[in-house]
Amino acid sequence: MATAAYDAARPIAWYASAIASYATYLRGYLWLILPVAISVYFVCMWEHKKKLGVARVAFEQDGPAYREFLDKQSD
Repeated sequence: MATAAYDAARPIAWYASAIASYATYLRGYLWLILPVAISVYFVCMWEHKKKLGVARVAFEQDGPAYREFLDKQSD
């Protein structure tokens, strides 16, 4: 019984060990990875906010016409 539990836990321990060693390897490149990841995040958020702003302006300009269209569709 103990052998079956040990055999079942062995792959989990192997994956945990592999992840830990890879994290240790990546820690040496953290100075490179972290600024790039933060920059990519902020660029994506900025583009997303621009897209939302364009949609908001378009809705403010065409909002009444769109509401009339929706009213006609629901009838």
